[in-house]
Amino acid sequence: MIKKLKIAIVSDLHCTDNIDRRAITRLHPDTPGIPTVRHPVEALKTLIKKDQLEVDILLCPGDIADQVNKIGYHSGWRYVEEIANALNAKSIFATLGNHDVASRAEKPEQAFSVAKTLKTNYPVISPSDQKEFWADNFTVIEEEQYRLLIFNSVHDHFNTTTSKKVSIDEATLEKIKERLEKTDKSKIGIAMSHHHPTNHSNADFSDSDFIDKGDKLLKLLNEYAFSLYIHGHKHEPMLRTLNDVSILCAGSFSCLENLNETESENMFHIVEIFDHKGIVKSWDYGPVSGWHINNSSSGFPNITGYGFKGEINDLASAINDWMIKKNIEISNLRLLKEDIDAISFLRPDQQQDLQNKLISDFSIEVLPGIRCGDKASINKQIN
Repeated sequence: MIKKLKIAIVSDLHCTDNIDRRAITRLHPDTPGIPTVRHPVEALKTLIKKDQLEVDILLCPGDIADQVNKIGYHSGWRYVEEIANALNAKSIFATLGNHDVASRAEKPEQAFSVAKTLKTNYPVISPSDQKEFWADNFTVIEEEQYRLLIFNSVHDHFNTTTSKKVSIDEATLEKIKERLEKTDKSKIGIAMSHHHPTNHSNADFSDSDFIDKGDKLLKLLNEYAFSLYIHGHKHEPMLRTLNDVSILCAGSFSCLENLNETESENMFHIVEIFDHKGIVKSWDYGPVSGWHINNSSSGFPNITGYGFKGEINDLASAINDWMIKKNIEISNLRLLKEDIDAISFLRPDQQQDLQNKLISDFSIEVLPGIRCGDKASINKQIN
């Protein structure tokens, strides 16, 4: 029996009432709710109602606040709760980002004072899971359908020096291994932290704040049948695979920093998981159009996936054979996926590879692209 789980991801809100920092985020404690299109949360609730979106759980990979702004922290978490309620999510789970910690506090114990007193259901629901999270820098939540590992990647960000590096030590890796040994490997496995477990550089930015020994963590997660790792922090959505674990960097829900340099927009994600593979649906936000599907050829796809294990060449051949068998020259991606569902689980780079192979070997075009999902057409070019 295939196990299914649907999760929403709301990351990097950077909510603040700091006058000097208001321009870096769309979300403030006093952001007017009318017109709804200009308020990211109200606009999202409108989309949720219109499209009847529902999820099982909501994940928040950190940076709820901006520069640990206390009012922004409380308001940001309230916004997260509003979104979860609109989605009928059964649970909310979060972790801390670097902006959720007072890394320049006078005393180390003050660094996490706001986070530890925010609310009884933050960052996780169960008191025992909270105790484990604060004591061991991680917790593992196991429910009927899934196992969720949450790592606190800012656990030692209590002064300027320690906050310059992100790491997971061997002792913590050993504790995680011992904890995972007690879980049911047949359940869906998801991991989450704020920082990324492997390099996330692009053409404009170097990358020095990924988790040291993150590759060992990914290897361990693969050993215990985890297939998806979710993080925030970079404000640039990306999906790739390392050590057989798919790594999804969530886009920023409402922060404006770094967006111009990365061709990214504010984003909201829903991931539909089927055992060890999944479909990632994403919406972009704009203050004029609200939350909408991005059908352009740039940025992160509005629909993509992970977990495809086959060969792109074989998939391209199967699509060509499908068109020959159907005796058609024009169709659409929705009909094709009904017979060849592997297309749904292609990462963005694999989507592009398949399109290139289809046009070069079989003169088949996908317009405007696989990234556009059911709106895409399949056309056989006739010379």
